[in-house]
Amino acid sequence: MGTEDERKKPIGFWHNFQSGQGTWSDKILKAIMKKQKANSPLPHDALRINKDVYDFPQFPEDSVTGHAAWNDWPWKLHRINGTKFELYNLQDDPMETRDLSRNDQHKQRLASMKKELDLWMRSVIRSLNGQDYATPIK
Repeated sequence: MGTEDERKKPIGFWHNFQSGQGTWSDKILKAIMKKQKANSPLPHDALRINKDVYDFPQFPEDSVTGHAAWNDWPWKLHRINGTKFELYNLQDDPMETRDLSRNDQHKQRLASMKKELDLWMRSVIRSLNGQDYATPIK
């Protein structure tokens, strides 16, 4: 284990961007191996392993689904479905009970964190779309 007490770089989180479909990869792979060892045709479930591999949907970069957060210690910004923002100081308020997003004192911080979160979310979408997520947005 490391000895770091705090994160030096901001980190983003994004929940419920898109609902997924579970795949029992371990069970499918075991069935495939069993059939391969017996020189038998592969089971029908083997096709599920490659589901959507060659046909990923493309997502718009301005997607607003789900709940996202940007944690830049000690600050945390919540983005709720793209319409609501909440800002917390985790050092002073670890239980996130006092939303500071409407406090004029934090207006510049709120704007800066919104921009950083937006840039990170767009990089996630570019990565999902098969693009280089490190490419800067123009």
